Amino acid sequence: MDIFLDSCIIFGKHIPKNPHNDNVNKFYCSNNILSQTSCDAVKDEVNYKLKKVIIEAYGDDVSELLFREIRLAINHFFKKINMVNYQNHTNYDFIFLYDELEDYFKKLITKNTADKDIFSNVIVWGVDKTLNNPNFITTDKRDYTNKFDIIITSNKCLSANNYPNTPIKIQILK
Repeated sequence: MDIFLDSCIIFGKHIPKNPHNDNVNKFYCSNNILSQTSCDAVKDEVNYKLKKVIIEAYGDDVSELLFREIRLAINHFFKKINMVNYQNHTNYDFIFLYDELEDYFKKLITKNTADKDIFSNVIVWGVDKTLNNPNFITTDKRDYTNKFDIIITSNKCLSANNYPNTPIKIQILK
């Protein structure tokens, strides 16, 4: 399985007291993961929200040492996985596709503007790479439930237009 990670998966994997830690760890243990990918928008979101998410998990009395250990582990993790940014890719076809998708999502997604960037990268990733059982992995049901149709429709359109690699599944870990 090739997976594209949302920020909540990275938090769940690296913050032991995160409410999704057990489910994320079970997912990793029960699946044969061939590759892990994410994008700059996810990395930026993780860096921006990290302190808040740690405080939510541990309370205000979280030690500076624990915070630094988690931040270091996440930074190391980002260095080990594949990072994509199709907005600035060297292939102009991917840049064009990314821009078209981002414009499309911009009209539909008004609250979390990072989602349009993440969705665009996920779909172009499906076009760019030859993937084995590609999945977009998240725990954030409220952010994505009403957007599944958008992603699925985009995938179907691309699949119908000679992009056979695009059918990406979406998994919400509970």
